[in-house]
Amino acid sequence: MKRIGFYFFIILFLISVYKDLTAGILPDTPVNEYPAEKVERESLTGVNVQVDKGDTVLSVVEELNGQQKKLNITQIMEDFKTLNPDENPLRIVPDEYYYFPLYERGAE
Repeated sequence: MKRIGFYFFIILFLISVYKDLTAGILPDTPVNEYPAEKVERESLTGVNVQVDKGDTVLSVVEELNGQQKKLNITQIMEDFKTLNPDENPLRIVPDEYYYFPLYERGAE
């Protein structure tokens, strides 16, 4: 009986891998649910912050901006790149200083 259960599990696993490799599990719709607004900003306010181990761009921006309801992750990454042109937002180094975008209260 254990042998049948093992074979059944292997077959289900192989079917699952096949389906993931051929059809995938991601939807065909764009990743960003909210269309990016083309808003030209006169100036972008940045705050110089020393990052700690485990910090991400998003976590620091949420901490600075009080976790506002709708902070667009794509916009945050673009603003970070604008403020730190030579830095990769996905590879920030602990104990280094970076400029992080500061948004108005109530701005979406």
